[in-house]
Amino acid sequence: MIDSSNPESAVYRLSRKNLTGSESLSVVSIYVGWRGRSLPWILDYATFWGRKAAAERVGEGDLREFLGRLNSLYREKRELRATGATRHFFGLTSFGHSFGGQVLFRSVAYEIENELLTRAAKNGASRSSSNQVTDLLGFGDLVVLVNPAFEALQFERIWRLSAALEFGPQQNPIMLVVSSAGDVPRQVLFPIGRNLDALFLRPDFRPGQRALWTQALGEYEQFRTHSIDLTSSSSPLIPRFDPRLYVDNPCAIANLDLTNLPSIAGVRLTPTEQHRINNPFLIAHASTSVVLDHSKVFEETLRKFLNDYIAIAQGKRMLTAESSLACK
Repeated sequence: MIDSSNPESAVYRLSRKNLTGSESLSVVSIYVGWRGRSLPWILDYATFWGRKAAAERVGEGDLREFLGRLNSLYREKRELRATGATRHFFGLTSFGHSFGGQVLFRSVAYEIENELLTRAAKNGASRSSSNQVTDLLGFGDLVVLVNPAFEALQFERIWRLSAALEFGPQQNPIMLVVSSAGDVPRQVLFPIGRNLDALFLRPDFRPGQRALWTQALGEYEQFRTHSIDLTSSSSPLIPRFDPRLYVDNPCAIANLDLTNLPSIAGVRLTPTEQHRINNPFLIAHASTSVVLDHSKVFEETLRKFLNDYIAIAQGKRMLTAESSLACK
């Protein structure tokens, strides 16, 4: 619900009217469910292996086809707007939590990896400014994974392929992973389950691969690109990103580095040593003041941060797709 008395809401409405011809915005949600919990209370933890295997199967089956068709529709509408055939905006953001994050990642990772392979072959290993990548598309506007319950090894290929590329200022974010510092199941129980797998399956690990295989994405520190925390304890929810700065200067947001923003909705996204400028894959570790634990992922702080970050990311993607927009 938009508060019409809020000056910032008025600016967002004005921005939408300038970009799409209409102040209104319709949101359609598609919920894809699968049977996660199968035993009551503490016995549910014993279903780790079966539910994880089921999540991988679901992500490789009909859901991948469904999401692929949805993404094709998104790109078709995006192309119509970019060519001036319509001013209507069509956005697509996907969310996955816990094993649902495994399902979603399994469904979209193959397409993202193929796109990275294509760009790596085209650009080679050069990191010159002339070979900067600015048009990696990914899946929809943004894939958001909150406390995803899958091993970091599944992300390793994307990490390695993206590390071979240099991204320019107009590259849009593709994936945002948010992991809570208070997520005990993924920090303690997930490694136990994976180490038991290693005990019985006896996989042949390459040097350094065991940690990738046993730790959840987000808990594997070498992949962390950001930390997330409140900007101040006294005013945690006061937005500091001012969209009015970009209403009359679309190139400012088209060139905005969304991997290094001082504050969104009172939340600070702080780069780590592994961070690379304009990197479209953000692996963020959040304090418990932003995400309390594994399951409490609908709290106001995280919700407001994601709402604003996704809005800015969609605006940047829309502007960079405009054929008439020439930003340097």
